Amino acid sequence: MPEIDTIKESVDYQQLVREDSIDQMLKGEFLIPDTHPDVQEIISVSGRTNLTRKESLGDRILLEGNIEYVVLYLAREEEGLVLNSVSYNDKFSNYIEGLEAEHRISCEALAKIEHIEGKIINERKISIEGVLNISAECYKNSQIDFLKDIVGVKDIQVLRKPEMIDKLVAKKEIDFSGTGTIIIGMDKPQVGKIIKTSLNIHKEDIKLNEDRVTVSCFCKVELLYRASETREVILAEEDIFISKDEEVIGVSSNMTSLGNFSLTNYDLKVREDDLGEARKIEIDVQARSDFKIMDKSHMDFIDDVYSPSMNIDVKQQDTNVGIVNDKGNAEAVIKENLQVTDSSAMPSKILSTTGNATIIEKKIMYGKALIDGVLNVEVIYMAEGGEKEVGKMNSEIPFNVTVDLPNSEEDAKCIAKSVIESIQGVIEGSTIAIKAIVSVEVKSVSNALKKWVSSLETKEGEAKGKKASIIIYVVQLGDTIWSLAKKYATTMDALVKLNNLEADENLKAGTKLLIPGRAVI
Repeated sequence: MPEIDTIKESVDYQQLVREDSIDQMLKGEFLIPDTHPDVQEIISVSGRTNLTRKESLGDRILLEGNIEYVVLYLAREEEGLVLNSVSYNDKFSNYIEGLEAEHRISCEALAKIEHIEGKIINERKISIEGVLNISAECYKNSQIDFLKDIVGVKDIQVLRKPEMIDKLVAKKEIDFSGTGTIIIGMDKPQVGKIIKTSLNIHKEDIKLNEDRVTVSCFCKVELLYRASETREVILAEEDIFISKDEEVIGVSSNMTSLGNFSLTNYDLKVREDDLGEARKIEIDVQARSDFKIMDKSHMDFIDDVYSPSMNIDVKQQDTNVGIVNDKGNAEAVIKENLQVTDSSAMPSKILSTTGNATIIEKKIMYGKALIDGVLNVEVIYMAEGGEKEVGKMNSEIPFNVTVDLPNSEEDAKCIAKSVIESIQGVIEGSTIAIKAIVSVEVKSVSNALKKWVSSLETKEGEAKGKKASIIIYVVQLGDTIWSLAKKYATTMDALVKLNNLEADENLKAGTKLLIPGRAVI
């Protein structure tokens, strides 16, 4: 009995098994350090998150991270009420439960603070409460082992089926950094104390070249500092470009990249200029890109095998394979005038305009992703005409955007994320005009059942023999040239030639065919 030599191949892939959105309550009490003045009024509380750990623990995934809270408050000092700030570091952790323990699971996650506020317990103690949202995608990482070819035996009939597979080429985390310097002009006072820092990662980009990946983004830095000799508060800002180029073997420019960017750390230093004045602020920003590279590979799987003369045991396998149907992005331009309702704190100068974009609903219809979201805006401003020197406004502004996904069906999973590209507040009469651009990136993911021959071997015993004479057969519904050739232990070529058919012809029920006898063509 002849040996059957086979060529096998493996393909790595991912399958989306869970998309989760977890809201976690944040709550803590914090003391004002001895180096800081008493709290008279809390103006705002902001938080910056850094997801530091994603670990698979059997049937669940542990997510851990750090939070930096910054509390902006009014303090009573010798010169009166002065804007001051204090920062605190805290940790968070949560789990994604109910996963299949036998699979290798990886997690892609982002952590955002959706709501946060502070309350005064006493002049030396405050409480902070908020909601942290963790959005996570859990993927089963697996491998298809399939039969690519059969060699060494002539009397083998092979039915191939073309399939599209999103082959996982690479999955990496790249840490990268960049620096920038803000120069304070002579028309503004020197830097006394930095009291608030806002950082926003935007214009995220992953470029693919032959065996190389370049990750890049901008980090918009906004600083509020108090002048060295007065109570005046000044806004200084800079947009810092950071990037890194890294070798990733197997990557090419025609592949697809999917990834998340996050700010991991930053450092500020106030330096003196050539005149000995504190007018240089050096900024060091560290970021991380967590990405994967997919290649849409067109592969010919072997769907079935038989031999007219040998007894062959064919083993087949099937599995659900993750497919990225489409990805796209669009921008929402948001404009809104916020009415100032606090007559005791009418704005005279905008100090800071920050925001957080949250997606609240998403769906795919007619080849488009329909996204609804909310932009949470916070404006801090200098006030006039009242007792308070500083005022604050918060508002929720709805937005919606449509992203073209022409290759997506309505039952596909819609995964979306939002990034604030720019946000600005301008005083217009008794209102504050907000203009923001929110970029929304969407991908459509589904699972497709793939079937293929994984292995074969010869068995003892003779194969089913041919009939001694030609058979006249009436085609039944569902018959194919392949199924009839296999059933009657002949070949597709023999059946096609004898009946003057095309190799890919669809058989019509009721048609009469001649089935070859002993001769094998």
